[in-house]
Amino acid sequence: MNDNIMLPINLRKEAHLTFHLVILLREDLYPWFYENFINIHIHGTQNVAMEFLDNRDDAFKFLIDEQITYSFEELKQMNLIGVVIKNLKKRFYTALWTDKFYIPGAIEFHHHHFVHPIFVYGYNEESQHFLFVNFSMDKGIVTNEISCEDLKQAVCEVGTYYPNGGGSAALEGTMICIRERGDYDRSPFHLTAFREELQNYVFSRPGEIRGRQQWRETEDTRYGLQVYDVFLSLMENMNESLYIPFKIFSDFVTHKQYLHDRLKYIGEIYRMPDLYYACMEKINQVAVLMKRLKLLCMKYSMIDYQNPVFFSMNPAFIEKCVQGLRQAKRLEEEALIPICTMLNEAIPVKADSFCGKQLSGCQKILRDTLQIVFEREEIITSVEIETRSDSRIMLPISCISFDDDEHFFLPEIPAPSPRAYVREFLPRAAKSLEFRFCSPVNIAEDTVSLTIRGLYDQ
Repeated sequence: MNDNIMLPINLRKEAHLTFHLVILLREDLYPWFYENFINIHIHGTQNVAMEFLDNRDDAFKFLIDEQITYSFEELKQMNLIGVVIKNLKKRFYTALWTDKFYIPGAIEFHHHHFVHPIFVYGYNEESQHFLFVNFSMDKGIVTNEISCEDLKQAVCEVGTYYPNGGGSAALEGTMICIRERGDYDRSPFHLTAFREELQNYVFSRPGEIRGRQQWRETEDTRYGLQVYDVFLSLMENMNESLYIPFKIFSDFVTHKQYLHDRLKYIGEIYRMPDLYYACMEKINQVAVLMKRLKLLCMKYSMIDYQNPVFFSMNPAFIEKCVQGLRQAKRLEEEALIPICTMLNEAIPVKADSFCGKQLSGCQKILRDTLQIVFEREEIITSVEIETRSDSRIMLPISCISFDDDEHFFLPEIPAPSPRAYVREFLPRAAKSLEFRFCSPVNIAEDTVSLTIRGLYDQ
C-alpha cells in the first residue's frame, strides 16, 4: 500500500513572507491577499522588530478549519513520527520548532545550533522522509526532505537550545497542526479597502485592521513610510548592543515587491492614466534597489564572517545602505502620493472581458512535462487538459509554471473525469506555460487535448 502524502503548497515568491501564506494562499485568495499586507510597523531601539500589520495568526483564522497545539513536554510522551504522519493523513500541515543543526539544507546544518520552525507538508513512505518547507536567508522559502530519525533529533534538541532563536514559544507550542477550510469566503478585490490601507502606509498611521486585533503599540512604534526613518536612525547611531535580525530587513525588501505587485494587479483590472504606470515604475525601481541592498548585506556578512541571521554592521555597507534607503524613500513619496489620488478615479475593466478566448501555442512534450509557448504574451485565465482513451498520461498535474518562474504545486484532487484536469487562475500574463505530470510518461502529441483561455484583446 502506497502511503505517500503531499499536501498543496504555494512556492510563488509572494508567499515567502510567512509559512501561513505558503500553505494557505490559493489562487482564489489573491484578491484578498492583494488588498492586505500593505502597511508595516517597526519598534525597538536595541532588539528591533518589524512586521506587516496583517501578518498575525488571527488574520488567517477564516482560512483555518482546525488547529492543534502540542507543548514540548506533551511531545516527549508521544510517538512524534506517528503523530505527524497521522495528522498529515487528516490533511493537517505540521509546524515544528526544530534545532536547525539537524535540518538538511539549512545554513546551520551540522555547523551550529539555532532553533526555528519548519513546516511539514508531506511524507514519502518508500524513503521514510518527510517533505518540509524552511526559510533560507538567500532564497526565501525552500523545500527539502528530512529522515524520521533526523526530525526526531531536531525536535528533541529544542529542549536544550530553545533560548537560541526560539525562546519560551518554542516550548509552549513545539508542534502546531493546521488544517485549512474548504468553505472560506472568496471575496472579490475591494479597491476602497486597498486605497485606505495604502493611505495609512503613506501617511504613517496604523489605521483599523479590519476584523482583526490591533498590534500592541509601544512608545517607539512607527508605521508606514516612517519605517525608513527608524532604519536610518539606527544605522546613523550604531552601537555594539544593537540587534537587527536579517529577516526583518528581508521582509522590508519583500514589502517593496509587494507594493509593486499590487499596483501592477490594479493596473491590469482597472483602466488607469499613463501617470499611474510611470509612478508604478518608480516603485519597481525601489524594489530593485532594495533587493540589491539585501544582497549587499549578505555579501558583507560573508566577508566579515558574521552570523548571517544578523544584519551586517560593516561601516562600508552601512554607508551604502543609508544612501540607498534615502533614495528609496524619496521615490516612494514621489510615486505613492499621486497614486492615492489616482485610485479615486479608477475605472474597472468590464466584467465581460473575462469571458475568455481560446489560445493556441506551440506544444512540446517531454518525458514528464508539457510545454506551451505563445506567439506573444497572453493573459491566462484557465487551463483544461484532457487525454484520449488510448493515452497513458497520469492526471492531474502536479505543478504548473508561468514563464519558468511562478510555480503552483497541486494536490491529487478529483477531476471532472479520470482523464481531465481544469484549473482557473486570476488573470496572469505569460508567454509560456509548463505542466509537470505526477509521474513520467511517454506519449505522442496527438493524445492530449489542451484548451487555454485568456482575456479578449482590450
